[in-house]
Amino acid sequence: MTDRPEEEHTLMTGSPEQTTAEALAEIWREVIGQPPTADTDFFKAGGDSMRAAILTTKVKRTLEKGVRMSAIFDHRTFGSYLEWVEALRAERGSGKPSGRDGD
Repeated sequence: MTDRPEEEHTLMTGSPEQTTAEALAEIWREVIGQPPTADTDFFKAGGDSMRAAILTTKVKRTLEKGVRMSAIFDHRTFGSYLEWVEALRAERGSGKPSGRDGD
């Protein structure tokens, strides 16, 4: 057991197992071209509405299909967005990737 709940849920998004935070950071980096810190603001880092749509699609496919695009506008920093995704996953019982159905 760890002190951080997100470390309890691991995913297979590539070869090694990843935590939600690691998987989301990888998606974020792919979309805006730089690795995030907790305080990285999506839009100040180069994100726009098109990239927000891409981010949402990737998160839906990899982590949680219940993610909505408007969340990135409400949770602009990586840390806030991560907390929101983790809370949604916990609420929905999504301990593993959601798959591609429903996209």
